[in-house]
Amino acid sequence: MYMNVTVIIESLNKMRKDKMNRIFPMLKVLAELGPKERKTLIPFLNEDGCEGLHECVYNALTRKYLPIAKRRELRNKLKKDEDIYRCILKQELCSRKRQQKLALVGGESLGLILEIVLPLISEYLDSTK
Repeated sequence: MYMNVTVIIESLNKMRKDKMNRIFPMLKVLAELGPKERKTLIPFLNEDGCEGLHECVYNALTRKYLPIAKRRELRNKLKKDEDIYRCILKQELCSRKRQQKLALVGGESLGLILEIVLPLISEYLDSTK
């Protein structure tokens, strides 16, 4: 694993453990879906699901989860959606607009981010049982 479990606990400080337990299965399903299905499903998420997805994107793009080479590779793959991700990362953006922006990038790039973050969240939830 790339990082210590305590780092993921600190980075998930916005979301309580019980809320993360509720949305973790939804995040796993989103990660398993294809890009088109994911893009179709995101607009129908409730507020908790959208917040959890935003938290995953935020943590993957702003925290130092990965070695520099992996971060550089991820950044290159996300380059085409860079403006949308910058907009998503703004904290003052209302949840509805954030959800619309997440739906715009709901394809392959969001799948990459979920693949990075889900094992860390799983380790966090397993370690605090």
